[in-house]
Amino acid sequence: MLCWKLRSTLPLLLVVGLLPLAALGVDLSAQSSPTASRPVSPVAAEQAWAADSLAVARASAAWMRALQRGDTSALDTLMAPDYRLSGPTNAGVGVDKATWIRNAQTIVATDSASYPVMGFRAIAPGVALGSGILYWRTRVRGWPIPLRQYAVTDVWVRRDGRWQIVARDADFAPQAWRRIGAVGGALGMGAVLGLVWLVQRWRRRAAPRRVERAPGVGTTAPLT
Repeated sequence: MLCWKLRSTLPLLLVVGLLPLAALGVDLSAQSSPTASRPVSPVAAEQAWAADSLAVARASAAWMRALQRGDTSALDTLMAPDYRLSGPTNAGVGVDKATWIRNAQTIVATDSASYPVMGFRAIAPGVALGSGILYWRTRVRGWPIPLRQYAVTDVWVRRDGRWQIVARDADFAPQAWRRIGAVGGALGMGAVLGLVWLVQRWRRRAAPRRVERAPGVGTTAPLT
């Protein structure tokens, strides 16, 4: 009977006795693990971002050079598969990567594209946000388009060791809006003046002619 009781309680005693050892082992492994997360010093983070920001700036410039050359292979490498463009003419819908590259090859030819001002900042590990002014001179189906200025915001991500652009939001730069407003105002004023001239001309034609009879003459002559 005693032997049977010992055999039945021995597993439970072993489990209870090993619990402190198991806990100790977990604590020791957590303290001695070389992969335990450690806070990154501000100096190290700043040095890492200095290298990343330079890489992103180079990728952004290379993207515009590839657009100007019409280099489809380089465009495909620099643009992420899920790339999306949002601009003044397609807000809310956007343009995907395949459509963007196809338009660059068949509709819009880029003569020049540059960023006089472009800055980048890190918003998450491996994610950078760029913003600046794009000066873009193009030809649409062979017709030259005047230089346009866009305020752009780009999102870049690092994937497989290289930086790719995943999104761009573009809108007319403030100076471009002023120019558009000036041109629109001039066209509007011209349209108003033209309408006034047409109304006055129509009134002159519709008004009855006043005539006076010359003395001693039986004919009439219109007043000029």
